[in-house]
Amino acid sequence: MLFDLDGTLVDSEPVWALATGELAARYDLPRSAADDESIVGLAIPDVASLLIDRGVPLDSPTIEHWLNDRVAELEVDGPPWREGALDLLAALVAAQVPTALVTMTYRTLARSVAAAAPAGSLSVVVGGDDVVRGKPDPEAYLQAAARLGVDPAGCVAVEDSVPGLTAALASGALTYAIQPATVLSAQQAAHPRLRRVGSLDELGRALGLDGRAQLS
Repeated sequence: MLFDLDGTLVDSEPVWALATGELAARYDLPRSAADDESIVGLAIPDVASLLIDRGVPLDSPTIEHWLNDRVAELEVDGPPWREGALDLLAALVAAQVPTALVTMTYRTLARSVAAAAPAGSLSVVVGGDDVVRGKPDPEAYLQAAARLGVDPAGCVAVEDSVPGLTAALASGALTYAIQPATVLSAQQAAHPRLRRVGSLDELGRALGLDGRAQLS
């Protein structure tokens, strides 16, 4: 299984919004809820480009590393796991289902999250600085499947954002959206490889997981 990180396994979207807002405020630039929503699921260089366009007088690499470092500081007490995330990962370990983390967060921060996950889960981590083309391009998902040694079409991907869902579907994976309120295009909503669930617990049931037993 291939898991997105921010907003999917951990409730870190507000943390990224806070970090981005802090950087904008440093230069007395306006920030709104719409701005926060616009960065959900984006690759970090794309977030940096938006901030530069808004007027942040720094180059992209500086912004990218500042944001990742700041989010790491804000999550110093550990990742804010979404409800059901740890149980789901543990159940997949028990069922001997290999799992990977596929995120636009850079690898250092992503690996710290993976290290805090149940032992044996998230054995592969593909971060935003491991790919040339970030989501919505499928490169990260294709790389994760290759590193797990499996066909992407045989994988299940889990996402919460439009860029992420676009990337996962383009990779050929059976894709679960865990935010039914996410606004999808008509084409995406009708995609034969898309499923929608309301929570990670519901995802576990949809996959046939019973507690920490096995996949049906």
